Amino acid sequence: MALGTDWNGEIVASSNTASVEITTNLFDFSVPRPTNGHFAFAFHMLDVPPFFVRAYPLRIIARNTAGVKVEEDAPFRIRGRYSSGPSK
Repeated sequence: MALGTDWNGEIVASSNTASVEITTNLFDFSVPRPTNGHFAFAFHMLDVPPFFVRAYPLRIIARNTAGVKVEEDAPFRIRGRYSSGPSK
């Protein structure tokens, strides 16, 4: 994800998934749930100092209605404002 851009995403989960949280060591947020099993977000990546431009582990945490959680890690990279190439 390049600095100063918007990051939009959707997560499809089972209908008893009560919440989804996305977290890194820089930020975390709860993903809104417009309907059962469907989560969607729009996140604006602010400008950060150059030393933050690198790869980070992105953790996705889903909890069901009983509070049982499942965690999954995904690759995530913050790119400089004028970087080229696909976002990850």
